[in-house]
Amino acid sequence: MNKNMKDFSSLLQKHQSVIQKKLDQHLAGLIGSAGIREAIASVEIGDGLFRWLGAAGSLPAIYKEQITNIPFFIASVTKLFVAASILKLQEMELPGIDQPASLYLPNGFLDGLLRTRDGRDLSSEITIAQLLSHTSGLPDYLEMKDDRGKSLVDRIIEEEDQSFTIKEFLEIARKYEKPIHPVRRVPPASFRARYSDTNFQILIAVLENLRHQPVNQVFTDLIFNPVGIKSTFLPDPETGPVHLFEAFPVRAGDKILNRPMALRSFGDLYSTISELNIFMRSLINGQLFNNPETARLMTSGWKRFGFRFGSFSPGWPIEYGLGIMRFKPPAFLGPFRRLPAVIGHTGAVGSWLFYCPGLDLYMAGTVNQLKAAAIPFRFVMKVLNFFYSLK
Repeated sequence: MNKNMKDFSSLLQKHQSVIQKKLDQHLAGLIGSAGIREAIASVEIGDGLFRWLGAAGSLPAIYKEQITNIPFFIASVTKLFVAASILKLQEMELPGIDQPASLYLPNGFLDGLLRTRDGRDLSSEITIAQLLSHTSGLPDYLEMKDDRGKSLVDRIIEEEDQSFTIKEFLEIARKYEKPIHPVRRVPPASFRARYSDTNFQILIAVLENLRHQPVNQVFTDLIFNPVGIKSTFLPDPETGPVHLFEAFPVRAGDKILNRPMALRSFGDLYSTISELNIFMRSLINGQLFNNPETARLMTSGWKRFGFRFGSFSPGWPIEYGLGIMRFKPPAFLGPFRRLPAVIGHTGAVGSWLFYCPGLDLYMAGTVNQLKAAAIPFRFVMKVLNFFYSLK
């Protein structure tokens, strides 16, 4: 750590009580907006000498006393785990990320996902790197609408809990995607990232096919055991702790989204603030990989998302590397100062896990609300603005 960061760390320790009070206020300010009823969060500096844990809203008292160990649904923050697993396998000389994903999947698994207007099927040409970076051009099965005008998300909210398979997700994408222009490559050099959960469902299938294991066991072998993670898991509607879905539930507006079967189908994890920070530290410092350069590979070749309206998928000004986001707050969002960037990921339920290299800060949390996908950026902006003002 350089002298400036040591001085900053000392400053945070000296004014810890004032800083914690301010962060408590920022977190409490989220309650009531976008249907948010509860929130938990953490902010800690890289040397570990400053750490804030906060809880706000209607959480039971026992949960507020154990913020760091409360399991919560992290949604697409799981993409960091998927990407790290793929890159760990590359270190083991299994999949080359510049190779077509179809090489590591059953014959015909991807057929019909990406085709031209003249009928040419390009699905088998999509590479693992394109899936990791959301530059495959594939549609997002979560946002495709059926003949009733209902998306899969709408169905999960409105209908009874049910399980889905990756093949069913891909079939939705096949049915509703429009053919691309025949002269377009996959993807052209100028193609912007287009966020699509379909990409990562395919990557999960690659992991399971290569390891001959369900994805939760792949995570356990490649990530959880090596870094000492013990309380991160896929929700299990039969053997999992039911209280997770009752005491700290995912909500869609005012409705409790008690859908363990559907949530498990996505391959997304439950984790805790403590274990998310363990994972992020191991990712940032390169300890997760055999070669520290592998971690830097994730944050190379950033591509910017286009504008998105009426979607819980991220758009401008978010950029994407290999399974990881970068959020560089625009100048007009940080009055009188240009705030530093953060890297990490968010989830559709308002979950987040970020690291700010410029301030050496780790930030994690959730608001457990499907209608609040943009809230993590709002909270992180306030944290960055406050901490930057202290330097």
